[in-house]
Amino acid sequence: MDEMQVPPHWRIVKLGDIAQLKNGINFNKEQKGSGTLTVDVLNMYCESSFISMNKLYRVDIKLKDDYLLKKNDILFVRSSLKQEGVGWASLFLDFTEPVTFCGFIIRARLETQEIEPIFLVNYLRRDTVRKILISKSGKVGVTNINQANLQSLPIIIPPLPEQKTIAHTLRTIQKAKETRQRELELERERKAALMQYLFTHGTRNEPRKKKGIGEIPESWQVVKLGQISQITSGGTPSRSNAKYWNGDIPWVKTGEVNYGIITDTEEKITKEGLKNSAAKIIPRGTLLMAMYGQGVTRGKVAILGIDATLNQACAAILLQQNILNDYVFYFLAGNYEKIRTLGYGANQTNLNSMIIKSITIPLPIFGEQKDIALTLKACDRKIQALEKEIALTDELFHAMLEQLMTGKISTQPLTETYV
Repeated sequence: MDEMQVPPHWRIVKLGDIAQLKNGINFNKEQKGSGTLTVDVLNMYCESSFISMNKLYRVDIKLKDDYLLKKNDILFVRSSLKQEGVGWASLFLDFTEPVTFCGFIIRARLETQEIEPIFLVNYLRRDTVRKILISKSGKVGVTNINQANLQSLPIIIPPLPEQKTIAHTLRTIQKAKETRQRELELERERKAALMQYLFTHGTRNEPRKKKGIGEIPESWQVVKLGQISQITSGGTPSRSNAKYWNGDIPWVKTGEVNYGIITDTEEKITKEGLKNSAAKIIPRGTLLMAMYGQGVTRGKVAILGIDATLNQACAAILLQQNILNDYVFYFLAGNYEKIRTLGYGANQTNLNSMIIKSITIPLPIFGEQKDIALTLKACDRKIQALEKEIALTDELFHAMLEQLMTGKISTQPLTETYV
């Protein structure tokens, strides 16, 4: 393990040497609703180092004081439906009233003041440590880890001042990421509000008139999508014929229709596969809609950035020349939830070409279509820039986490500043 290759003044202990462990409370569903606030597994999975105190439930059960959480208690997920969730650690800071924790969680209460709690949580979230914890778990229906597994976990401990410096450094990066995440949330809200306004008021401040879909600018038309486009779908070459697959012709599946520009596909077919199936080449720039698929796929839209074929669950919307793809793309994206309700089917609600043709669209002149699309594209550029910055900050955090926790980057020059 790389933990053994650390500065000589650091020490290695077992978690059981520095913390007392305790399982949470067990209760039945009739006891939920009133009583003591209770941390659940779902409150544990936060990007920050801290437990989420949102949506705690209450349990009406008589508790001993040692089941109540104290500031700087560290909680571990004891039982997880997914293996990657087991052993996840988060820090309890404090709350305005007593809080306990459910039986799917194990609490670690530090017995020494020589450990900085937030340092330890960051250490426990290292990829290397996470792999150890997962390897110690067992799976029977759900994945579990027990106190003995946690007690034996090796912990690398720098001197307390260095722990605090490491924690401060990592928290600074986390705060930068959280700031960008708040900006991203606000920009998405701004875009949603802009879409609502632009598709009902336009950009030219003209009087509005009530038409079939509500009040829109007087000069706008109301049309069915089928009136301004041709709609077709694709096909799937036989999976049993290897000659039809792994060619060089892109083949789009509904899972790849996800509000962006499609520039590549996971699977490709051959010319022979194209010839012997219902698949057809759809030109670059065509608007696509997913007609059915798993989960939230149905109703999503995308634009082809390449010539490609499609499977039969994708609709290609070939718009007339005086209709801007981007304008219709944004309108359909903004009405995703409404479009999903148009589907049919008992077991799985689907869309089809007739339903898509019946979708009603407010239609301004081409110049205003372009103005609206450009405004929303500007929002998308800012959203994409923020997403990229968040991803880079996240990469920096994980890189620094590994480097700092193994002493490969020394914090001693900074310790006097931060401690």
